[in-house]
Parts: sequence; C-alpha cells; structure tokens
Amino acid sequence: QVGACIVNPENKIVGIGYNGMPNGCDDDLLPWARTASNKLDTKYPYGIKDVIYMSDKYHDTPEMAASRRLFDLAGIEYK
Repeated sequence: QVGACIVNPENKIVGIGYNGMPNGCDDDLLPWARTASNKLDTKYPYGIKDVIYMSDKYHDTPEMAASRRLFDLAGIEYK
C-alpha cells in the first residue's frame, strides 16, 4: 500500500499513483506474506500476469518502450 506523487521542476503534479487493491476489494482478505509452505498463502500469485490492449498507437514513444522493458523484466506478457 504505497502512494506516490510526481512533480516536475516547477513543482506541478505530473503524475500520481497508488499501489493497492482495486476499489471494492479488501486487501485484508488476501495474504501479504513473502514465504509460506503453500504459494497461495503468499502475496505473489495475485499480481498482474498479462496485459491486453486494443491499440498500440503510441508504440514508438519512449514511455511505451519503457513500459515494455519493465513488463519484460517482470515476465508480464503483453499483446
């Protein structure tokens, strides 16, 4: 459960984010342990596994190249 606010050199907010459960989901109902005898009792199997998008019109922008690099490093399939 982490939040972030990104500002530019003029101290204007250019991005915000929250790393938590979607609205309506109670994160107390899922495990947050790093290790357990059963993998379902850890936080790891509940992450993003793949991303499917309708359009890739910004494919050649630096931001999308950075996103693909992060997905590749994390082993997340995108199409």
